[in-house]
Amino acid sequence: LQDMDAALDALTESDPSANDPQVRDALRDLLLQRKALLADALTADDALIRKLTEVNQSAYRLLDVANGFLGFLDKHLLWVRSTMPLGIENLSLIPASAAQLLSASGWGEVLRSLLFELRRSPWLWLTLALVALLFWNASRLKRAIRATAEPLRRIRTDQFRFTIDALGLTLIAALPLSLLIWSLGRELADSLESTVFTQAVGKALYEVALGLYFMRAFQVLVTPGGLADRHFRWSSETLSLIRRNLRWFIFFITPVAVAAYATYYLNDPAAGASLGRLLAVAAMLSTAVVLGRLLNPSTGVFRNMLAEHPQGWPNRLRMLWYPLMIA
Repeated sequence: LQDMDAALDALTESDPSANDPQVRDALRDLLLQRKALLADALTADDALIRKLTEVNQSAYRLLDVANGFLGFLDKHLLWVRSTMPLGIENLSLIPASAAQLLSASGWGEVLRSLLFELRRSPWLWLTLALVALLFWNASRLKRAIRATAEPLRRIRTDQFRFTIDALGLTLIAALPLSLLIWSLGRELADSLESTVFTQAVGKALYEVALGLYFMRAFQVLVTPGGLADRHFRWSSETLSLIRRNLRWFIFFITPVAVAAYATYYLNDPAAGASLGRLLAVAAMLSTAVVLGRLLNPSTGVFRNMLAEHPQGWPNRLRMLWYPLMIA
């Protein structure tokens, strides 16, 4: 619109009747109005860009101040309450939260997602076949672990590789249940048919699988005739104590951990503040109980060592490290 005559010629080129002087004058007035409006729009855009730049700079300054304040709090404030204490209000929400977690509709969604993945996921079938194979050969693996200890009875056949073989077989023998939970959790969390409840259950199973594997591996390690018994030569009393406590602890902590993680991933503030916190407390208390039984200086796994060295520092400081380990 800098050259008004050229703009008028371009407008009237396809319509000769528009070359009438009155029409050209009207068009000229309209073009002048359009030019003025465009100039006003450009001016407004420039002003808006300047304002946005100022807002952006102010936001960066605000973030710097906020980060500096957070650093100051982290340095000088020892503790900040993250939530209110568990009270009657929270306990009253537990039945509704438990009903949500145990709802038939939610677990029906889990079943439908699993059936959907069974129809489309070859990896799930492969994993299930591997798990079935491991369960089928569980007794054979146990016999193989015991067989690795036979050469250790004679000095001329005793070799370190037998202990390595026993360790590998122990890790394999502990795998099936954890692998099953891990694969089901992964499929549920990533399923195209997954819902919020299905994803929460899948993520919970996925999170619990690794911890369960470590506990199962230690449980297989302390079985009669296993690695700790025949290779490490731990006392039978110690192994019996560990087996008794691991048995009930795994049976208790696994469903509690799955329920706690599922409640967390449901992203329900009411459920997290009631049932989720109760499950977390139950998990911590059970962990404290099993550690208290295993580490007790008088009846735990270290009692023989402490009795043999009554003047040693571990025995002298038992009233210090024992409660610290439980805490």
